[in-house]
Amino acid sequence: AMAAKINPLLSPEARHEHHVVISTIAYLSDKIIFFAAGMISVRFIREPANCGEKGTLAEMFGGLGLLYLVLHVARLVVVVTFAPVLRRLGYGLTTREGIMLVFSGLRGALGLAMGLIVEDNDYIEADEARSIAFYTSGIVFLTLVINGGFVDEVYKRLQLYRPSQYRIRHLTKQLQKVEMECQNRGL
Repeated sequence: AMAAKINPLLSPEARHEHHVVISTIAYLSDKIIFFAAGMISVRFIREPANCGEKGTLAEMFGGLGLLYLVLHVARLVVVVTFAPVLRRLGYGLTTREGIMLVFSGLRGALGLAMGLIVEDNDYIEADEARSIAFYTSGIVFLTLVINGGFVDEVYKRLQLYRPSQYRIRHLTKQLQKVEMECQNRGL
């Protein structure tokens, strides 16, 4: 809403600079949250008994794995449910794009921040708060390692957007021109 009022008042150069500043702030905020959460979450690895009295450590990690799967299933249900609405609104969502959305959509910065807030909340019992922080940190870790580690491979296998032959030919011609110009100048 605010951008709709301000953008028309800015020149194209100022709009670009505004976008760069806002993007940088968002990027840095995201990194700060992950860094702080990582520093705080280390204690769950060092002191696993601190995770609450919810069973053995193996049971907690089993619950974490189950939660990871349930979150992906929930995301799948949401994508499948709203895909027809998105198509009807003109956004269009192919099955391959939906698969990519389900696999790559979880990141966790917001959930991680909320989990850390809950952990420090005086109105929630300490064991419950530590359990929430444990599961939140664990989910973020799993999505960063598993989803983040395999997203490139999933993207390549799905072949979401095949390269345009025109674009490839055009790029090849331009690169040949640059190479010839470099050779002519002795570079």
